Amino acid sequence: MVLKKIVKSVIITSRRGTLLSTRIHGDITKEPVVVIAHGMLSSKSSLRHLFMAKELSARGFSVVRFDFSGRGNSGGTWQDLTPRGEIADLLGVLDYIRKRSSRPIFLYGSSLGGAVVLRAAGLFLVAAVATWAAVGNFSDLAPLFAPPVLKKWQQDGFIEFGGAKLPLAFYEEAMSEGEWPRPTCPCYLAHGTADEIVPFMSAQKLAATLPGAEFHTLNGADHRLLDMPRREKLICAMADWFLAKSA
Repeated sequence: MVLKKIVKSVIITSRRGTLLSTRIHGDITKEPVVVIAHGMLSSKSSLRHLFMAKELSARGFSVVRFDFSGRGNSGGTWQDLTPRGEIADLLGVLDYIRKRSSRPIFLYGSSLGGAVVLRAAGLFLVAAVATWAAVGNFSDLAPLFAPPVLKKWQQDGFIEFGGAKLPLAFYEEAMSEGEWPRPTCPCYLAHGTADEIVPFMSAQKLAATLPGAEFHTLNGADHRLLDMPRREKLICAMADWFLAKSA
């Protein structure tokens, strides 16, 4: 029988100073840790992340879920939603864990969270990274950078996307990003061929820049993988992969 782990609430300070609402499952001082980074329009409390936390806990991991600045219950505003800002948030979470634990740290991220964990893994020593529908090059986000959208972004200082505001700073950082340090740890990338937000070809190009990365094609899958049985199967496969990498 798997005992249900204690979940505690903590506040972690981002490297940019924002207070991040965080949940910790289990004991990060005694178990390997998986940090979950949500996507642009999501939060730490999304059903997929709760299911991932449950599956990882059952496999002996402690799990850390947090809201990026301006999302969920964390401090900040919509103007804080930028690539570099979210990397600073994640690095703050990793600092918190490493100050308290010597256990291996693993990263999981979806969509924009996938881009963030990959970039953070090039800056902070982690054991392995798994992503789902991760953004490779921000310039490949076609729905955000179409000429009419860009014009509105420049005129108004923000755009509406999926019910959320994206500041002009998001565009400026995305388009000015140069080469970023690639992680050298094992990587697992899953991506749908019918992803309407992050093109499948972009994911293939990303995988090619990560030596030894495992690339998993999700035939016919959209960005959010709305087929629930298939979604749960993918999450379990990722949890099993983390377990194998922790051995």
